[in-house]
Amino acid sequence: MQTYPIESSLIKELVYDAITKELTVRFKKYYVDEITYVDVPKDKFTDFLFADSYGRFYLKLIKPRFKEKTDDMAEKKAIDKVIQMKVKVNLLKKEWFFIGKNGDVYADLTILYHEEKDQYGCNGMIVQDVPSKIYKQEPSIKGPILGNCATKVKKTEIDQEALPGAESGELVTDQDSQAFDDLPF
Repeated sequence: MQTYPIESSLIKELVYDAITKELTVRFKKYYVDEITYVDVPKDKFTDFLFADSYGRFYLKLIKPRFKEKTDDMAEKKAIDKVIQMKVKVNLLKKEWFFIGKNGDVYADLTILYHEEKDQYGCNGMIVQDVPSKIYKQEPSIKGPILGNCATKVKKTEIDQEALPGAESGELVTDQDSQAFDDLPF
């Protein structure tokens, strides 16, 4: 995030965050001290910095074209961490699966998360949730531990390989597919 002082009768300074694409305009004389706009491309911000008239550029090319950041947007945070998981799917209890409204099959899972890593570099474990109907009948029943999870990166260090959906492990060949024959789904 960088702050740029501006020589203008209307605007005091501009603050631009290239990661979140948020532009904050701080005013000298206006009805508010500052307004933050979301989804402002870097090239539009650069054009603003080199405008002949900052006030005119703001009133014609920023204010009417970009959405103001609202309080409820401010509460929604950008990605702080990516949590990677390995789940032993053969331990999932098929009888606890359920069908969603769209017809897809679901399993409820929970991460029991700790901020500090354990001796194996993990922040927590993944368990299958016990359906409430079963838990009400027998509160001592626990869901199976399916695997571990670990925090891998912080927001400023995110790269394509760390994002969900990035390849991990090796693909299964036809020879290996026999291991999948007894899976519960």
